[in-house]
Amino acid sequence: VAAHEVGHTIGLLHNWGSSHAVPVEKLRDKEYIRQYGHSTSIMEYARFNYVAQPGDSIRIEDLVPRINDYDEWIIEWGYKLIFDTDNEYEDRAVLDKWVARHENNPRYWYGVEQHPFDPRINSEDLGDNQMKANEYGIRNLKKILPLQVEWTKEPGKTYDLLSERYGWILVQLNWYFGHVVKYIGGLYDTYKKTDQEGGIYEVVPKSLQREALGFLKRHLFETPEWLLDKEVISRIRPNHGVDAIRGLQEQFFNTIFSVGTLSRVIESSAMDKNAYRIDELFSDMRKIIWTELDTKKPIDQFRRNLQKVYTERMLWLLDQKSVVGGPAIRSWGVVSFGGINPAKSDIPSVARAELKLVQSKIKAILPG
Repeated sequence: VAAHEVGHTIGLLHNWGSSHAVPVEKLRDKEYIRQYGHSTSIMEYARFNYVAQPGDSIRIEDLVPRINDYDEWIIEWGYKLIFDTDNEYEDRAVLDKWVARHENNPRYWYGVEQHPFDPRINSEDLGDNQMKANEYGIRNLKKILPLQVEWTKEPGKTYDLLSERYGWILVQLNWYFGHVVKYIGGLYDTYKKTDQEGGIYEVVPKSLQREALGFLKRHLFETPEWLLDKEVISRIRPNHGVDAIRGLQEQFFNTIFSVGTLSRVIESSAMDKNAYRIDELFSDMRKIIWTELDTKKPIDQFRRNLQKVYTERMLWLLDQKSVVGGPAIRSWGVVSFGGINPAKSDIPSVARAELKLVQSKIKAILPG
């Protein structure tokens, strides 16, 4: 914390992209972590290595972030004296040569402080693939939740600490879902000058967007019953269960089926024939939410709530008429894209088609 804050006092911004330089599997390699750490910058919020598993034998001091390659490099760029130049333009040419030495090395990449569309740029994340990294993270949360009753036990004390710990487990889980949901409708935004090769914007590959949806299916839309540990819940939150799970699911379902996300999916597929299409996204989600219509398994109260969330959101999409967003503009290195009128897009058309399909499936299965 001290090193991070000193970094701010000498002019450094947060580098939310620094942890993306480390391959997920290397986060479990004790020799790699000892040499390189789990993030290339202390200016990232990479607070601890949550990918590491029991048995990986990583030293405790290697589980926390440290001053690293990017930090040393950016201090050199900002503060090293430049000699034998006569004006600021010559200074800039020298600085650009310094940058060019590292421009293809991910350990020196800067991810802007905030970016709503680029899944490489997140606070509190680790690794180059959030689905793989957060799979390990959830595995660890599942291990520690049942142990909290014993770990927080103090003679003569209440269960306030247990309640607090449970709350922080939920916060961590929210981070994991938030990291992954950015892949859906995501855009890579690699800030460049005109003398650097290649484009700035690139659509997140369809394979990664579907991998993200698969992660959310397994860990969110299929009821996360591990959160309802009876030994914990019975001591802290008698009302925490059915509706709390529904709220968690609704939060991220509505993020995916927001006008902003859906409009980026539409725009991306119009520009790239291999991109994830809006009809594919809707179809994939319908199969996740309404799986019982095909398997004919009973629909429990958790799933009924989720299906109501789906239906309500589809109906909401049918009724959106106001323009969302404004003109495209880049501010502080982050691009905000232009407005969209959802009523004049494919959004309500596909939502209506999906509702009609679900309705027909329900009618067909009701007699049984």
